Amino acid sequence: MFGLVGVFVVAALAIVIGLTMGQGEANPKLALGLIFGVIAIFCVILFALQRWDVSRRSQRLAMVVTLLIFLTVPTIYLTESFVPLLIGGPLIAIAALYGAFRTIGPGGEISESYERTDRAMRPLGLQVTERPEGGFEMRMPTTPAEAETAAVKASARWLRSNSAASPSASAR
Repeated sequence: MFGLVGVFVVAALAIVIGLTMGQGEANPKLALGLIFGVIAIFCVILFALQRWDVSRRSQRLAMVVTLLIFLTVPTIYLTESFVPLLIGGPLIAIAALYGAFRTIGPGGEISESYERTDRAMRPLGLQVTERPEGGFEMRMPTTPAEAETAAVKASARWLRSNSAASPSASAR
């Protein structure tokens, strides 16, 4: 409930700050700082209220990414330089990729959630019988020979589908 109401309160505060402080100024750094401060306070309160057991690791990562964003974006505005983006951007991307691999990878959050579900269902005499396999796989050929083989196979599929679709093409 706090999240839904809080979004509207934060938006209203940002509008009030923007309309009262930022008008007519060539460089509204104070107004931008206050808006980012309001958003940061909202995020801190939201994270504090949503301390669930199930998602503690992902919530910690969300806090780290949010902190990196709040260290990067206001610094860009205050210093009027993109150097903080060159530093913070890769750190944010690395943290997000780390979280994705940790979730989807073997033994990650997805497989652990099936184990927790299985434990919770055991007293009822039920069990998880199927566990979808998550993971990453190469979709593109990795060597020139594989690329050539993939291109030949794609061409053959295209020829088969086009010749089957139009019988008059084979009569020509």
